[in-house]
Amino acid sequence: MFFAITKSFRCKLPGSFILFFICGAAAATTNSVWFSRPWQTDDGLPNNNVLAIAQTTNGFLWLGTPSGLVSFDGAQFQKFNLTNTAFAGNRGVTLMVGSRSGGLWLAMNRGAVAYLDGPRTKVFTVKDGLVDGQVRSLVEAGDGTLWILFNGGGSRMIKNGKVTALPGMDNLPAGQLTTLACDVNGDIWWVKSGELGIYQNGKFQHLAHIGNWSAGLAAAKDGGVWVCSNAHLFHCDAAGRMDDRGSFDSSRTSGNSTALLEDLEGGVWIGTAFGGLIRYDGSAFENISTSRPEIQSLLEDREGNIWVGTLGGGLNRIRRRVVQLQGIEAGLPFESLRSLCEDSKGTVWAVTENGLLARHDQSGWQTISTDAKWAPNFLTCVAADPAGGLWIGGRGRRLLHWDESHGVVLAQSNGLIGTIFSMQPCTNGDVWLGEIGTVNGLQCLRNGNLITQKIPGDVRTIRAAAQDANGNIWFGSARGNLLRAKDDEAVIEPLPESDEALSIRCITATPDGSLWIGYDGVGVGWMKDGHYYRVSAAQGLFDDYISQIISDDNGWLWFGSDHGIFKAREKDLEAVAEGKIARLQTIHYGRDEGAENLQANFGYSPGGLRSRDGRLWIPTRSGLAVINPKLQQKNSGPLPVLLQKVIVDDQTIARYEKIAELAGDSNAAALQHFGGRLQLPPDYRRLEIDFTALSFVGLENIRFRYRLSGFDQDWQETVIPRDAIYSRLPAGDYTFEVRACNSEGIWNEAGTILAFTVLPYFWQTWWFRILSGFLLLATVIAAVRHFENKRTQHQLARLEHERAIEQERARIAKDIHDDLGANLTEITLLSELAQSPDAPADEIRTDVHRIAAKARKLTNSLDEIVWAVNPRNDTLDSFVTYTCLYAEDFLHTAKIRCRLKVPEKIPHRPLATNVRHNLFLVVKEALNNVVKHALANEVHIAISLVANGFELVIKDNGRGFDASGADKSAGRNGLLNMRQRTEEIRGRINLESMSGEGTTITLAVNFPDE
Repeated sequence: MFFAITKSFRCKLPGSFILFFICGAAAATTNSVWFSRPWQTDDGLPNNNVLAIAQTTNGFLWLGTPSGLVSFDGAQFQKFNLTNTAFAGNRGVTLMVGSRSGGLWLAMNRGAVAYLDGPRTKVFTVKDGLVDGQVRSLVEAGDGTLWILFNGGGSRMIKNGKVTALPGMDNLPAGQLTTLACDVNGDIWWVKSGELGIYQNGKFQHLAHIGNWSAGLAAAKDGGVWVCSNAHLFHCDAAGRMDDRGSFDSSRTSGNSTALLEDLEGGVWIGTAFGGLIRYDGSAFENISTSRPEIQSLLEDREGNIWVGTLGGGLNRIRRRVVQLQGIEAGLPFESLRSLCEDSKGTVWAVTENGLLARHDQSGWQTISTDAKWAPNFLTCVAADPAGGLWIGGRGRRLLHWDESHGVVLAQSNGLIGTIFSMQPCTNGDVWLGEIGTVNGLQCLRNGNLITQKIPGDVRTIRAAAQDANGNIWFGSARGNLLRAKDDEAVIEPLPESDEALSIRCITATPDGSLWIGYDGVGVGWMKDGHYYRVSAAQGLFDDYISQIISDDNGWLWFGSDHGIFKAREKDLEAVAEGKIARLQTIHYGRDEGAENLQANFGYSPGGLRSRDGRLWIPTRSGLAVINPKLQQKNSGPLPVLLQKVIVDDQTIARYEKIAELAGDSNAAALQHFGGRLQLPPDYRRLEIDFTALSFVGLENIRFRYRLSGFDQDWQETVIPRDAIYSRLPAGDYTFEVRACNSEGIWNEAGTILAFTVLPYFWQTWWFRILSGFLLLATVIAAVRHFENKRTQHQLARLEHERAIEQERARIAKDIHDDLGANLTEITLLSELAQSPDAPADEIRTDVHRIAAKARKLTNSLDEIVWAVNPRNDTLDSFVTYTCLYAEDFLHTAKIRCRLKVPEKIPHRPLATNVRHNLFLVVKEALNNVVKHALANEVHIAISLVANGFELVIKDNGRGFDASGADKSAGRNGLLNMRQRTEEIRGRINLESMSGEGTTITLAVNFPDE
């Protein structure tokens, strides 16, 4: 029987073997619940000396520095130009107060005081009645009056834009006013010569003696003021009763505060010149770490953040830690832990990475030891027994059980396979053990007996175990196997093929019956009701390397991963896994929450846990991360988005009107008052829209979605930078919409919109399009008419051509009838006469000669008709060739010399049949006239090409005639016919002749249009 214990062995337990005892109580932790997040010049802060801090009603944070005024929205610092508002010689801001009217009161480095509120900005100097000196204190009373104290003495007030002296100063003790403060009722409190008083009803009233010339004052939320003097904190009410709340360490400071503030929780923050920042919580003082100990200014914003301005350390934001890291300074024997559990009494137990055991109760962490000779790195994991007591796994086949209420420690080594890496005590009393030995295995301790389970295949180390809401026992192995205990064997649960070889780091069961599986490099798996899904970084999971999974009481799953701690809503994880939503929203706790560089630990089970008080405990390499979800900063709800700037080609055309102007923004439209539509030129190159959300909580988790209706198909998401950039948008109307998500993952679905129009080029305007439409229509009509006219002309030309052909046919028929017919008839008659038996021989011989002549003439006429009819001769070169041959032959017969002059290369240009025939007849008529009338012995024929046609010149050396009356002379029908034929083919003829000087005929013909 397992764990058989003898009586003698029991007697020895209290004094010797494995009796646990407390080595000593751990000291109180020095790990504060407060953490500081600094911003310095490397983060964009213009100057690391932050002398003043204020927050205006729109939510912007304002910083006064030696180099000027700066605004901050949590992501970006913007330096403002003060020289444009008559701040001559004044650049640095030494003091600053937020006004009830929404503006800022500034005290400048050279004594000027300004009220800054956009167009209502006003600057006050010595000329307006101020004292010549640097401002020491600046306070606005409840009625809006500004009280001013100056170094070296002197005081003034500004009311209704006028500078006056403080009334009733004669009733005060000698010396100078050193400190001012305004209480919750709007009354001014003062300190002068060690005396504390209040200004009410127009009079200075003395209330208490504080014994110090200078003291820090701050309004108390329950009335009265807080007074810090000589490292003492007092509360003084309106009756002058001083309540001493104690003192703090003044070894590093003079004891006087440089800044004093009561927060919304009632804590008092004390800034000192050299001793850093101190907080009083109502019972004790605590030093709060900041980037530098020289504190200059304090402010609590509307979200409860404490802002600290330092000398040389920049700007610090102080918040409560959501993730508190506990290590050696908190009492742990080693900062890195292997395993955690909580017993039935609410005590948290831990096994450290170096194999030690520790527990945590109301007194803090305590290291537990025994007188047993344990080897170093002996313990591996620890688990709570549901029946009470504690199970402790170790190396070397050792399992320990401790029931403190009975003072009994049990040990077992026989029967164990090897070193225990995981344990899962069950509600039925079973204890499941995952071990590594010569053979990796799984054992169940049931009723004192060890039962070795059958595991199919090599699953390697079983390092994760959990019991689900239905009582099923689950195990995860380093090889990626998911096993479920069934009777006396472990069954491998089938998973998708892609997930079978994925290494499992942790398993967590939630009350709804879900099983959550943390993987090494591929995200988280979810199994419920036999269905399995997996979610990874591709769906928005912050990290794919999941070492710990813990559920809280508010529906969130918290993850410890290689890259830190983050959380996601369980319902969102399920929705993404089932494909109901596309992307998961996770909240990461990193630098902005004081939890940077936290790598979660894994390899042993149980790992992380949720304790009975709702806190979450996650072991990491850097220490134990303890999360109290109840202490998370309450978020006010969805974040409104503020449009800051619209920039077109590096020129600001619209901006959010702040109390001060950025250089170059003075002519920009005011976005918060703009209800119309911006207009962009058509030739712009780059459009930039800057936006922000004024929250200073969880800055790394504030996200934005934006979309440009009419251009973007889907929402675009961004964290940093907070802007949207578009290039060369087409002309048209657009609506830009942007939404913000706060640090708890809540989206502002209403969003903020900006309407604008990209103007069209003139050729894209409606009037140009209408005009272009009319012009196009007119062009089409003109083109149709043109083509219709062309078609009509072509039809007319075709008809003209057909008519010409018909005329040519008629002419040819006429020529054949008149010329050939007459000649043939004459030949017939002559032939009949020649055949007469009575005819004399001389007459017969004459008739035969006449028949031969007529036959030759008939042959020539027939040749001319064939040449004229053949369409292959309808070219210029054919005309020239035939005409020249005819002229040579005809003139040679008439014993007249023919001289020809033609171009070497005649273009192959078309000539219509009628044109070619009429030209030839004109030439033939001219040559006949030369032979019959001119008595010439030489004829020159010249053909030349001109720009759009050719010329033909016929010149003889005959007797000539008077050309002036040639057309009217009887018997000049030949010349008339020549003119008619030339005009018929739209040519030109010119005749020049004088008696005794020959005749010149010039023909000019244009080529037809191609």
